[in-house]
Amino acid sequence: MAYIYYDESKHDQAGFYLGAFVYSKYDLNKEISNILKETGLDPNEIEFKSRLANSNPELKIVREKLRRLFSKVKVFIVVSNNIPKEFAEATELGLKQLLEYNKEEIEDNVEIFLDEGIFRKEHRFEGVKQTINIEQDSMKIKGIQLADLVASVSSTMLKEQLGLINKKVKAGPKSGYDPEMEIEIGFELWAGLRFRFFGYPPPNPDKWESQLDFVSVVGKKGLFISDNCDPKIKQAAYDRFGEMYLGCIH
Repeated sequence: MAYIYYDESKHDQAGFYLGAFVYSKYDLNKEISNILKETGLDPNEIEFKSRLANSNPELKIVREKLRRLFSKVKVFIVVSNNIPKEFAEATELGLKQLLEYNKEEIEDNVEIFLDEGIFRKEHRFEGVKQTINIEQDSMKIKGIQLADLVASVSSTMLKEQLGLINKKVKAGPKSGYDPEMEIEIGFELWAGLRFRFFGYPPPNPDKWESQLDFVSVVGKKGLFISDNCDPKIKQAAYDRFGEMYLGCIH
């Protein structure tokens, strides 16, 4: 049994909503529960929410530990204008695209969990054979908490691409740079996610002409952008997520 978890990040002032499907080959509930417990939090009473992490020291620690799980999952991004009905439609079309273009990676026996507030309980996904659970409580289905983080991280990357954020952070230890060196936050976040997107396989390194020239195109395998998206947002989303630099980042 494999699992797909979905959550969204809403940015009305920026003019877009962004959703993240996270695919895992195992149930994430136990691992995320343990992360919360290690941080002194009760997983039955407290859940990770990205919007609360900056003002909560414990959730900041949880956020960093959850980012370590990125290496164990695959990611698919949905971007739409900030219109709830349009976003729900984009989510459904994005899910169908995810399942259609990644058949070779997604197990046949996969269960899908969607966060609350996107679809009504009676909504039906025509043409999808997998089990889809709508209106799921992220306190109980903890994989949604990881999807929340991926959506938040990706939204920050997109806002930087749009020129709405200009923030730098310390490179930190094990980054390959001077730990005190300041780098753009979008670059720092992208470095942890760039190989986690569903995408076309990169060329053999022996055939690379340059690490700068070759990219792994995510395209339809890892990205869905609503046709109705504002052209500026659509272009920024493609520029940010449409292709991934293959070479060393330091």
